[in-house]
Amino acid sequence: MLQKVFIFACVLGAFVTVFAQDSGAVKSAYMKAVSELADNHLAEAEKDFRALISDCLASGNKFAKTISRSYYFLGDVYFMRRDYLNAVSCYKMVSEKYYQEEIYPRALYKLGRTLILNNQPDEGIAVLNDVAANYDAPYSMGDNALYWIARGYILKGEYYTALNTYQSILEKYPSTTLSFEIRKSLNLLNEYLELQNKQKDIQNFKNNKSKMPQLSAQKNILEKIARLLQIKQRLLEIKAGKVEMLSQIQSEKR
Repeated sequence: MLQKVFIFACVLGAFVTVFAQDSGAVKSAYMKAVSELADNHLAEAEKDFRALISDCLASGNKFAKTISRSYYFLGDVYFMRRDYLNAVSCYKMVSEKYYQEEIYPRALYKLGRTLILNNQPDEGIAVLNDVAANYDAPYSMGDNALYWIARGYILKGEYYTALNTYQSILEKYPSTTLSFEIRKSLNLLNEYLELQNKQKDIQNFKNNKSKMPQLSAQKNILEKIARLLQIKQRLLEIKAGKVEMLSQIQSEKR
């Protein structure tokens, strides 16, 4: 119920802004699509927003604001269905063709977030870095953008970069509403990294242990060689002693 009220409040605000310049059939069609989305009637909302976009595009640039917001909310329809590919397409349409419209920064943020969820972390991180750098103060989206950037680094396997990003959010935005989720993620990441390090230690021990028989065999061979050399040296010493004794005997005979 709260989610429904929140969605309706958002789209109602968009409705007031849009129809300061639009009226008549367009206004009625937009309000109908907005209501369907607020009521979570996603199939109807998709159909209505697509029809509205098609009709407005036929009128040129007159309804640019309506078109941009319709694409934005159509992206939300797909996002709620977890159809991230189509959601990306809609948000990207706003970011590429309607970047002068008021809805652009929010569409850019949702584009970055959805790219992360669609297994496109590099593209998502690039978009969200733009949001964090240029649209933090006026739109208060910096902490959210950094949160999803951290998620992108996790997806890439860059866990320590993700840790640093989470920490930077807590330092830069101490009152962020994401603090609980961030601390939870930090704990999970630290536990995972600790476990990973332990597994590496175990694997290193196993690798060293597997080399031990080979090292032992090499040691035995070296010891045998050393003993043989000692025996050979002793034989040489004995031989040298015998030669010396024979020399002495011969000398005495003379």
